[in-house]
Amino acid sequence: MNENTYTQPSDSAAMRQAARCLYESTPSSTFESVASEFGVSARTLKRWASADGGWRKLDSPLLTTRAHAAADRAKAVIAGTPPEQKEAQEAALAELRADVAVDERAQLLVKHRKQWAIVDGLVAEAVRGRNQTAAKLAEIVARTITLKQTGERKAWGMDGPSPTAGTVVVIDRDYPTEKSEDAPE
Repeated sequence: MNENTYTQPSDSAAMRQAARCLYESTPSSTFESVASEFGVSARTLKRWASADGGWRKLDSPLLTTRAHAAADRAKAVIAGTPPEQKEAQEAALAELRADVAVDERAQLLVKHRKQWAIVDGLVAEAVRGRNQTAAKLAEIVARTITLKQTGERKAWGMDGPSPTAGTVVVIDRDYPTEKSEDAPE
């Protein structure tokens, strides 16, 4: 049997996932623009999208709707708590804020994982075509995604405390030079 019969399905699947990721995460992308990036026809992309149940862009109205829902939940928590139960109200709001923060970070992690499908597709294409230029492009894209994601993780505080962070103890060894009332004898 030929080697390509084993590698072709995974290469095609990786390319398909990369195309979907690019289409869904880029607001200005069209089937035609994504098809030209991957060297396939727009009709092929439309078939892939149809087979997957339709590709949906991650657009701002969806994100805006989620933000409004979170604000409505916060308002409901405030309205449902009597004023004399201020501590319970603050605890409920803190829990709600934590849930929203977790959702936002989870969405960022999903986006990061999808972005690596682009690199997988580029690498598969470079290997399949034994194209050194395409391999260099895949490497550059991988480095760019790494830098971008590292910056986003740091901005969101997802990497945890830095290894140099810690408690700093300062010992002040200023001894009084004159005899004062506070100085020991």
